[in-house]
Amino acid sequence: MNDFGLNLNNRDGEEEFDDNNRSQEDTTGSSAPVGGQNFDIPENLSYSEDHVWVDSSVSPALVGITAYAAEQLGDIVYIDFPEEGDQVRVGDEPVELESAKAISPVVIPVEGTIAYVNTAADSDPQVVTNDPYGEGWLLKINLEDDEPDLLNSEEYARAIEQQSKK
Repeated sequence: MNDFGLNLNNRDGEEEFDDNNRSQEDTTGSSAPVGGQNFDIPENLSYSEDHVWVDSSVSPALVGITAYAAEQLGDIVYIDFPEEGDQVRVGDEPVELESAKAISPVVIPVEGTIAYVNTAADSDPQVVTNDPYGEGWLLKINLEDDEPDLLNSEEYARAIEQQSKK
């Protein structure tokens, strides 16, 4: 597992990144330069240092992985989702993303009950890679904590800049 929760190891357990193939566009919000590329970080979301975003402006809250995490994983080919109704706590890993590069657990930064899983992403995992902040959401969670301890877009941008320097 790497420093930010998502396990970006290849199937042999070796850490593997491809910094030469970045194609994330910079849109409204903050951006973080990593490997000469800027990653989209929408301002309306909250973030964990484990590269998971939360939109608590809707109920149930939407949860997904960031563009940075999606880029690091590469093409996602399979998603192992939890059951709707399952309880999650901060630090739980209820979702596994499988790509050609790695099998990575998603570390949940909030507490609550899983209301929905994204069945469209279950059918077509590429949607998570191609649209991580839109159609590629992973879970809808009924939050138990109205104010989870998360980063804003600027704090998250600084966090991934710092992590990329390690």
